[in-house]
Amino acid sequence: DFRVFERFACLGIIGEYARLVTGWPEGEAIGGCMQCFDDWLESNEGFGNKEKKQILAQIQLFFEQNAENRLYDLEDPTKTLTDMVGYKDETFYYITTQAFRTVLCRGWDYRIVADVLNKKGCLKSQNDRFTFLKSIRGKTLRVYCVDVDKLNTAE
Repeated sequence: DFRVFERFACLGIIGEYARLVTGWPEGEAIGGCMQCFDDWLESNEGFGNKEKKQILAQIQLFFEQNAENRLYDLEDPTKTLTDMVGYKDETFYYITTQAFRTVLCRGWDYRIVADVLNKKGCLKSQNDRFTFLKSIRGKTLRVYCVDVDKLNTAE
């Protein structure tokens, strides 16, 4: 994760400034921090991989818990919903942009979540955007279009 790298790099730079007080040889602090970062990277299965798994798990869990009661079924419009986040059919979940950003991505930057879903093939996008234009009940909406089958098979 780049944020973790930045933190280790900052500690290395601070350590280099502190060498005037500590007596460490030049480069010792940077080298030690980079070794710590390498160890962290190895223990977390690669750069950013842990976060990607957490994001996928969060999105999958949301749909497991909420697909029936928070997504308007386009094939069965009789069901009433509370706290609707989007629509669904047999193949896709169509999540409104606001709900995607504030509900599904809670705790994450929505652009990172969309990128993870897109790279896993779970997000149907259009015109180099993460979103998709979908005609729903006579209106054209910009939505995040999540492929149900690909999401459920994503690692």
